[in-house]
Amino acid sequence: MCLNACERIDDLGGGMKIIQSSSTPCFAIDAVLLADFVRSGSGARVIDLGAGTGIIPLLLSRKMPHASISGIEFVRQMYDQAKRSVELNALTGKIEMIHGDLREAEVYFNRGEADSVVANPPYYKAGNGRINADDAFAAARMEKYCTLTDVISAASFLLKPLGRFYLVHRAERLAEIMAVLPVHDLNPERLRTVQPYANKEANLVLVESKKLGRGKMRIMPPLVVYESRARYTKEMQAIYGR
Repeated sequence: MCLNACERIDDLGGGMKIIQSSSTPCFAIDAVLLADFVRSGSGARVIDLGAGTGIIPLLLSRKMPHASISGIEFVRQMYDQAKRSVELNALTGKIEMIHGDLREAEVYFNRGEADSVVANPPYYKAGNGRINADDAFAAARMEKYCTLTDVISAASFLLKPLGRFYLVHRAERLAEIMAVLPVHDLNPERLRTVQPYANKEANLVLVESKKLGRGKMRIMPPLVVYESRARYTKEMQAIYGR
């Protein structure tokens, strides 16, 4: 496997590896938490919207060994890294990476083909937060190429009736998420907040919703990341060990 300048191969455990680079965003804890939040029995067809360098499809392929997984990524360099990571792990027959715009989901996928859709989208609206001049970093952080509504609309298009949409986002945007989901026939049914420490406010939220669902929402106990500085809680250690 040939690497480009600034690239490296990182170990994900269990023999799985990923290609990352200092010139593109590396995966963070939110992607790991989202993959863990997805229910393993969530169906045979999974689509990741904004797959980045492919971390979530890779992790889900281990969790859902019989699923067919696709990831769509707009930034060419990140798509290329994801595609080569799939090849590196001999998962070409299981994971398909697509270079494309999730706002044009109908170009790449059929309506209602997915049992599950996952998304770790840009967290900040255009004009908010720190602006990065690098296109790849800006696209990962800011709603430069897609908005929250774009992502939710694409998920609704892709999901079968009663299919599930899994989302990780900033806790401060939870009210907006809860307002937009029902507009696109997605009923929130499971919610978990993520706190950096037990005595700190939540900074992330994990949301599971169901296409045309009618169920009540379950509010799960908060997930606490650190018990002390640089020391994960037992639950976080278990998540990273899966």
